[in-house]
Amino acid sequence: MASRKNVTLVPFCPEYVDPELGSVLVPKGEVSQAQWWEALAFRVAELVSKEHDPQAAMYQAARALGTGLPDDPQEAGAMFVLSNLQLKNALSHQANDHSLQFPAKAALGNPSAKQALKEVDLQRWVELASSQVSESSLE
Repeated sequence: MASRKNVTLVPFCPEYVDPELGSVLVPKGEVSQAQWWEALAFRVAELVSKEHDPQAAMYQAARALGTGLPDDPQEAGAMFVLSNLQLKNALSHQANDHSLQFPAKAALGNPSAKQALKEVDLQRWVELASSQVSESSLE
């Protein structure tokens, strides 16, 4: 994602996606689906880096999500989100079922996204993401 300095970021989550799973910080205004994916990858990398033992956390997340193991925490978002086709398909399918269209509008005042960004840790995010991955593999 482009530099986040000197840009006003607002909490955003696509409609019909669980805020605990899909909330991100994005620049106010229109948000493309690609921007949302990048922001979600950035969020996950931040969650990994906040862990007491990022290497152990990445190992557990990779096992739960059925992905490869990133080399370092900065690559975790790319591995767990951007390269995770099952997760991307599951979340895209949810949004398409409800006719969510991108670009979407990110404005101030999304309390559920704001709360999720404060409260959700890596373990919770992985639980939610892995349930999406296992549900999508059943279809």
